Amino acid sequence: MAILFFLGAALLAWLIFRDMTGTDVMPLSCASCHFGGDDDLGGSRRPWYVDEQGDHVHCRRCGARFREHPNGTLVEDRD
Repeated sequence: MAILFFLGAALLAWLIFRDMTGTDVMPLSCASCHFGGDDDLGGSRRPWYVDEQGDHVHCRRCGARFREHPNGTLVEDRD
């Protein structure tokens, strides 16, 4: 029974770690203006970015556009 407990705990820890480091993890704030998001009228948390097409996002406050670099980081997209 103890073996099943430890296997279950290890599986749970792995699932939590995998979800924390997913492919869609965004930075906590905008790289240009450092805006970290806000709350809407209902009290729900809104992120600092708005998803656009594909791998592009833009900041809610300053409007800076970012795209995802192949290594997973965000790069400012200056058209």
